[in-house]
Amino acid sequence: MPGDKIDRAIKRGTGEIEGVNYEEVLYEGTGPGGSLLLVEGTTDNKNRTVAELRKIFDKHNGTLGSSGTAAWAFDRRGALVIGKSATEEQIMESAVEAGAEDYEDDGENWIVYTPVELLEEINTAVEAAKLELVSSKVVQVAKVRKELRGRDAEVGLNLVDALDEHDDVGNVYIDFEVPDDELRRIAGE
Repeated sequence: MPGDKIDRAIKRGTGEIEGVNYEEVLYEGTGPGGSLLLVEGTTDNKNRTVAELRKIFDKHNGTLGSSGTAAWAFDRRGALVIGKSATEEQIMESAVEAGAEDYEDDGENWIVYTPVELLEEINTAVEAAKLELVSSKVVQVAKVRKELRGRDAEVGLNLVDALDEHDDVGNVYIDFEVPDDELRRIAGE
């Protein structure tokens, strides 16, 4: 590739030259075992991205669908990740009293779910309580989780990994879970 094209590409990427417009995209699809996926990302070329994602879905026993294929199975919510140094009582006193809908222990942290419009307010309440706030963002949460086992679990996990590795993909949301015993079997333990 000629040096001047490389220089222009670098300048375009750093914003020195106009011409690249990035847009946020949301793709929906189905995976093995009837699983549903939402794929959020940012791209400068929607045609290229959709073609590449379609190929990833096809390769992993899935289908890239049209709008409405999977979004109905997810709720848009705020999610705060709070360090385990906080007690359940502290979570209740700060986040839940400020309007959080639910919380869970994921083993390493507390995850507190909020209405999107209350995310900043609950974020402020958690910080005021001096709890260790790891992250705060808007996520898509599956309304119902499916359990995948056997070959479906392997293919589903591979599909998620392949989507995560794509440069334009920011987040992959799934409606399935793989039980611990199945994860150990897949890992060869």
